[in-house]
Amino acid sequence: MNTRRNFATKFQLIFGLVMAFIYIGAGLFLILSRDSNKFAGYHPDLLGAMLIAYGVYRFWNMRQKEKRREENQSSNE
Repeated sequence: MNTRRNFATKFQLIFGLVMAFIYIGAGLFLILSRDSNKFAGYHPDLLGAMLIAYGVYRFWNMRQKEKRREENQSSNE
């Protein structure tokens, strides 16, 4: 049972980090791309900034959850 829990927490961490970097990458693409109007309509810079902010938030949130999980594990031992 503990092995499944460890796998699930590692998967959540890796998936969360990958998604955060995908959002950040998509935001950078929209801001830096010359043809981004094809992808985002009239305001690619605004959408790009929102995607970057959301990606940073997801990354920060994942790190906070991981720190809390580590603190709980160390206090339970």
